[in-house]
Amino acid sequence: MNASFLHVTHVKFKQAPKHLRRGGLIGFASVELNGILRLNGIVVREVHGEFMVERPVRRDRRGQRHDVVEVAPEAWSTIASGIIFWLQATQVLR
Repeated sequence: MNASFLHVTHVKFKQAPKHLRRGGLIGFASVELNGILRLNGIVVREVHGEFMVERPVRRDRRGQRHDVVEVAPEAWSTIASGIIFWLQATQVLR
């Protein structure tokens, strides 16, 4: 699959509360793709000095995680890179 058709056209970011940031959570992002699709609930973390972006999930009654949307790995890589680039360019992440 070629994900070059995906373009992150807008990112919104909300910083996590201080008590949650101790575990590496930085905040939550929503992203607009190609100006037509918005994904909300994207988790942004810092793990061992690396920024990571996690797909939106929901938890069932047993606490098991389920993806809200299924995204091909190459497409998710493009989306995650776009989010991190935008957050660094706007100096949200340093």
